[in-house]
Amino acid sequence: MSKKALSHLSFDPPESLDKDQVVAKVLQLRGSALFTVCEANGRELLVEMPAKYRNKAWIKRGGYVVIDKSEFTDQNNKIDGSIAYVVQNPLKIWEKQPYWPKEFTNNTPADIEESSSSESAEESD
Repeated sequence: MSKKALSHLSFDPPESLDKDQVVAKVLQLRGSALFTVCEANGRELLVEMPAKYRNKAWIKRGGYVVIDKSEFTDQNNKIDGSIAYVVQNPLKIWEKQPYWPKEFTNNTPADIEESSSSESAEESD
């Protein structure tokens, strides 16, 4: 997959998600292409990054991904799904999609950084 095709895949949100795909927030990088993510309902999942994204797409803690749980529903292992899309900026385009969880709308990484810096400024006064 070319870098240009990869950027389109991650910058442009799909029109709709499959029934086994959900938007999740990245909580922790576990190494070896494994990530802990949190669904909108608060459930934590262990997901893997497919080989097509490795060394091409960067995922930060607090970022968002679309995960596909269909591959792992019948398997008996610790991995709950794989990353189907890496949500890149501009995040506002993704937030306008009908499948974007309302729980994630106000919790963008920029908002979290701004609120934590404003709280620390208030505490120092």
